Amino acid sequence: MFKYCGDFSNFRQGDLKQESQNNRINHFEKKSWKEYFKALTDSADAEKKLYDASFNMMFDKLNVTQANFERSQEALMQNDPQA
Repeated sequence: MFKYCGDFSNFRQGDLKQESQNNRINHFEKKSWKEYFKALTDSADAEKKLYDASFNMMFDKLNVTQANFERSQEALMQNDPQA
C-alpha cells in the first residue's frame, strides 16, 4: 500500500521537484545562503504537504480509516516484526 501511495505522490508532484531544484540552484549560484536555505526548507515543506495529501486522498478513496490502518499495522508487526 505504501508503494502505491508513494507512486501516486510522485505522479502528483510533476514538475515540483524540478522547479524547486532550479530555484535552489539559482540561489546557490548567487551565493545567497539565506535565500538558498529558505528555498530548501520551503520546497521540503511543499513536498511533504503534497505527500501527506496524496496519502490522505488514497486512503479516503480506499475507505481506510486511521484506526483501521493502525490496527493492520499492529497486526502486521505482531505477525512479522521484520516488516
